[in-house]
Amino acid sequence: RLGQARSVVPSDSVFPEVELAEDDAVVCSRVTPDGGGEVVAWCKIRRGGDVSAATIWNLSLDAIIVDGRVIQQEAVDIKPGSEIVPGPQKDGYLLYTFDITGLND
Repeated sequence: RLGQARSVVPSDSVFPEVELAEDDAVVCSRVTPDGGGEVVAWCKIRRGGDVSAATIWNLSLDAIIVDGRVIQQEAVDIKPGSEIVPGPQKDGYLLYTFDITGLND
């Protein structure tokens, strides 16, 4: 696990990627491209037992979309490359990709 960096990377490089420093990290980021730059805590991502796995929880009042599935309160497993939309539909929301660097070190 040394040298691994976990992050969620926005599809639009105008926005910053969000580093997940803790094993149990709350993601605070922009959820929409507009909205005056408001940053909200909208999900929690916990490192899994397997180095390339993690679990995501929706912390927002709305649904989020994980790999095409609408998620309300349930926990869902994710892996590198999983696509996460911090809202109930793709239109009007940013798209993030879960990423783990340093897996092959």
